[in-house]
Amino acid sequence: MELSISEFAHRYDVEMASVETYAKNGLIGHLTAESQAVVLDDTDRFWLNTIDSFLETGTPMSELKTVLKRCHP
Repeated sequence: MELSISEFAHRYDVEMASVETYAKNGLIGHLTAESQAVVLDDTDRFWLNTIDSFLETGTPMSELKTVLKRCHP
């Protein structure tokens, strides 16, 4: 099921600003073909937790992008 950023944040009780930031940086979600809006699905919850873990250990966003692209193209 595809969710908007606000639906995703509400469903998983996470801060919308974090979801927006991660989506803007291409770490979670994907763009729809027709409207170019970011949509997320249930698998993005796993990636959100992974991103949070890396950021908590001090991994810079630029490095995180490189690491996640190898794991989650």
